[in-house]
Amino acid sequence: MSPFAFVVHDLGQAKAALRAARERGLCVCLVSAPGAGVALGPAVWREMAAEAARTEPGALAEAILDCGRDPGVALGALREGVLAIAVDVADEVRAKIADIAGQRGAWVRMPPTPVFDLGAAADPLAAAREWLDGRTP
Repeated sequence: MSPFAFVVHDLGQAKAALRAARERGLCVCLVSAPGAGVALGPAVWREMAAEAARTEPGALAEAILDCGRDPGVALGALREGVLAIAVDVADEVRAKIADIAGQRGAWVRMPPTPVFDLGAAADPLAAAREWLDGRTP
């Protein structure tokens, strides 16, 4: 997994993160906002990550959908073809979800750290570039 990760809230932010990464010859991880599995939905996340990846080939390492505390949302995300999910559930439940994920070629992951949230950035591309260059935006 990439050492660089961005929380993205929309397609523009996802594209900005991947563009900044591609310009630097890096792969990065996109992480949804907390609970986006419920608020945004798995299909929208899957398509958003795929569209961003199409615009910046080779820059996406992984796209993790945060499913919050809802195992049903996590299972729904797997049915929708999301390949990496985060879910905050008991270890026993997580193990069962991870087993189902593995059968589908997917993973249950904790979002990497550090992660930079592009949600408050007035210029997500500039902020992503600065963060990848080791500067505080």
